[in-house]
Amino acid sequence: MHYIRLLRPSVVEQSRLGFLLKIVLTITTDLSDSFLSPTEPVELAVIGVSHAKDGQKPPPPFILKPTRVAKWQTGIRVLKLDIPLDSRNQVNTILIRPVNRQLAALGTADIYPGSAGQGLILPVYEDILTGDSRHVCFRSLRLPGGDGTITSTLQVEEEMGESMARHIWDGGLTAACLVADMCSGGQSQGGGKKPLPTLNVIFQQDKPLNVIELGCGVGILGIGFARILGASSLPNLKKSHVLLTDLPEAEERAQANIARCDAQAGSSNEALLCLDYENLDWDDGKFGNFGPKVQSRPWDLIVLSDCTYNDMLPCLVQTLSALHIHSARQTSDSGPESRCNTKILLATKQRHSAEKAVFDLMAADGWLRCEEAVVPLPVLNGKNESVEVYLFAKN
Repeated sequence: MHYIRLLRPSVVEQSRLGFLLKIVLTITTDLSDSFLSPTEPVELAVIGVSHAKDGQKPPPPFILKPTRVAKWQTGIRVLKLDIPLDSRNQVNTILIRPVNRQLAALGTADIYPGSAGQGLILPVYEDILTGDSRHVCFRSLRLPGGDGTITSTLQVEEEMGESMARHIWDGGLTAACLVADMCSGGQSQGGGKKPLPTLNVIFQQDKPLNVIELGCGVGILGIGFARILGASSLPNLKKSHVLLTDLPEAEERAQANIARCDAQAGSSNEALLCLDYENLDWDDGKFGNFGPKVQSRPWDLIVLSDCTYNDMLPCLVQTLSALHIHSARQTSDSGPESRCNTKILLATKQRHSAEKAVFDLMAADGWLRCEEAVVPLPVLNGKNESVEVYLFAKN
């Protein structure tokens, strides 16, 4: 799929036409390694949102009209928009998405289970700030409830620009959408058998889950778990604990997204599931050297996405096994039926054949590949792509 990306913070400038909102964007893949090349131009809509004042209901969103039609077409790399602002409408947040609703991924269901020609471009949101600008934007996807209605949203900040770092990638995004469908009781893609039946069973049990994410990046998958489990109709599942982990350079953005998630839950009076972060270097994890938050509990489920490209694969696999041992020891006083048998949910969009080495390493360390699902990725005028999702366990 493709992503609308802001290349720099949007700014408000004064001109002879009055105040102009100036936006610079591009549309690329998750790694920014290719631009969208549609057979027909894709027209974009820019939508303004104003915050509520003095306890009143917020005004409805409104269309912002650029000085020229915003169209993305084959051959361009950057699109610059100038939008005159009406003094009657204060713009606090903007949303940029395709005019054609079928091309926009506005909810997790647009990506999975999805439908032909749907969910091809991920919109972008930006809070328009006065004074110092932050080089971050955010993504927002509607989450389905158990009765099919929209109950909440998944919001995650990422940095602006075309760098691969601190951005959402396809594997984590798609896995989060798959989990959202499972927990809402959604239908499998194509109406057949649901994927990953063991994971489906876990999500239908009304008991708290301890979930840890390795290599979380901006946190799309782990925070997705937190939002999805927190919106569950099962009261004990709402008491689950999710811990994000990564290297120190990822901490600032991950913590910012945890704060955004907590603020979302608080503003809508939702159950506030326990969501936290701790640094974890796999060079330490392979020896079982964990921080206090990792050591504090056994882990029912380890989740990770877009990590199999990493040259640290042997350290990763040893860290996974060390977490399994830690969790088993934490519950060693329990009977065999109650002892924690940690499972792994791994999502990857394979980009090179060398990434398959992770499966040999995991098999050599005693991990069994129990279930797998191949989730087609919606791509506009591009070759077919997919994200592979696997469930591993040990005997």
